[in-house]
Amino acid sequence: MKNAERYLSALFGLYTEVADIDLKKGTCRLLSAGSSSALFQNTDTFTAPYLAALAEQHIVPEDRKAFCQFFHSENLRSVWRSGTPREFCFSRISGVATQPILASIVPATEYNVLCALRFVEPSCKAEPEISYSLFLHQFMQILEKLFDVIIELDMETEKARVLQTADYGDIEKTEFDWTDFLAFCQTEGVHGEDHAILGGFLSMEALRKFADGSAKHRSAEARLIRNGVYIWVNFEIFCIQMSGKTRLLITLHDIDQKKLLQSIVERYVYKNCDYFIYLDANKNSYIMFGCNNSGTPLPPAVCDDYATELVKYAQDFVAPEDVEMTIREMQLDRVIEQLEKHEEHSFNVGVMDPVKGYTYKRLQYIYYDRPNKMILLTRTDITDVYEGEKKLKKAKREAQTDSLTGLYNHKTSLRLIEKHLEAYPNIPAALLFIDLDNFKQVNDHLGHQRGDDLLCSIGEQFQGALRPTDILGRIGGDEFIAFLPAMKGIEPIKRCAERFQAIFTALLDDPLRSCGVSCSIGVARYPEDGTACATLLRKADTALYFSKRSGKNQVTFANQLVNEDFSDFIK
Repeated sequence: MKNAERYLSALFGLYTEVADIDLKKGTCRLLSAGSSSALFQNTDTFTAPYLAALAEQHIVPEDRKAFCQFFHSENLRSVWRSGTPREFCFSRISGVATQPILASIVPATEYNVLCALRFVEPSCKAEPEISYSLFLHQFMQILEKLFDVIIELDMETEKARVLQTADYGDIEKTEFDWTDFLAFCQTEGVHGEDHAILGGFLSMEALRKFADGSAKHRSAEARLIRNGVYIWVNFEIFCIQMSGKTRLLITLHDIDQKKLLQSIVERYVYKNCDYFIYLDANKNSYIMFGCNNSGTPLPPAVCDDYATELVKYAQDFVAPEDVEMTIREMQLDRVIEQLEKHEEHSFNVGVMDPVKGYTYKRLQYIYYDRPNKMILLTRTDITDVYEGEKKLKKAKREAQTDSLTGLYNHKTSLRLIEKHLEAYPNIPAALLFIDLDNFKQVNDHLGHQRGDDLLCSIGEQFQGALRPTDILGRIGGDEFIAFLPAMKGIEPIKRCAERFQAIFTALLDDPLRSCGVSCSIGVARYPEDGTACATLLRKADTALYFSKRSGKNQVTFANQLVNEDFSDFIK
């Protein structure tokens, strides 16, 4: 049984009526009632006017003000923040008689408190606080299964007694002086690194200071021997002040597994993640239960409107070019759709960090509880990886491309053509070898910069005229090749070659035309003219030189040279 279920089960057994108060929503939900005439009812308006009306109808006049103050939202929040239950006795009108009732406020999970009521003997009404023994009885019934050890310390006598025990080294005596326990904290029963921490935490000086202060609860962690090995134990201290006496309840609880998981999460999750969010898709809410402290912009830790918050956060911190994509990919409908298909939904986004500047983040959604649509979301900084990939891509691009035009270089062009021919041996194709006529005149008369500008313009315009599947490369000074897959028949290929010539002509101004530059093209067809890239290139090159020898600015196909004597053209 979970802790919360144990808690409720014990409360239902002790009290005739238990209600859950949601402090954030201001609602009251009746969980258990021993009779049909329960004081509290289900309501969405657990407010001061509601309490005043309740008191007017059911509470004796002399207790109404105190009743309203006790159940006022400020007092309920104070109980929730302190983590310590509070109690109050009042009389309820029951027909013509009155009935004393003990009311207890118990802090619960999230932002809720439990209000519990039970009938008491009329003699209890005279004492605002119930006896310590009754409180301890309730405490033990509710919390005994939550702790391994419970020790009661009387602050006046400095005597301690064990109310509940487990096998923790020397913690086995029923009663002892507190100095004996402090001595135990300096033995091998406690890990050497924790002697100072635990000794200071449990010293009488520290305990008296705690008991005299406003806080009613504090905790610390230390390693104790259990079954021959050190395990992590959580120490909690509750301050109980009743009937003029102050007592402390010191509890011990095994948190070794929790500590192990926490260290794993901190080392392998939080260390690498900006945040770790538990997202309730049904309620459109989330809790961020862990994050690093690197200073990176983070969303609110708790949010009841995930959809609105994600848009706000994206607009405030996401790089402008990624805002639209981020909002789209973080929408709950989109997230759930992708999780149902792929079990994971992830994407990368640029985030503007006020300190670091542009950073690159990876967001990842995975199911924690599919039926209830509970989702875990992490955001990881991958800036270093991103920068490394950019450098790698740049180096790879530089190795594969011509530095002037940005087209594929000679080596890469041939490799890509060979790769295509191997993958699609049954699809016809054409290889065009393009060379500029009289290009040397441009460099000699207009300068090398003008020649470079012309080559760049040619590369840009030719690339714009091709399909995504085509391959265009610069393989020499003024030489280009274009590989055109899925080109069947001479006429379509010829039209494409003539389009290249028309594009080139459109680039010429008067100074360039005065240099007599034009564009000659040689064409080899696959598989008619050869099945290997080297063969096609050689035949296209031969056809090109036939074009140049025949008057330049022409298109020649390799199959046209079958009956020609062109041996003197071959390099």
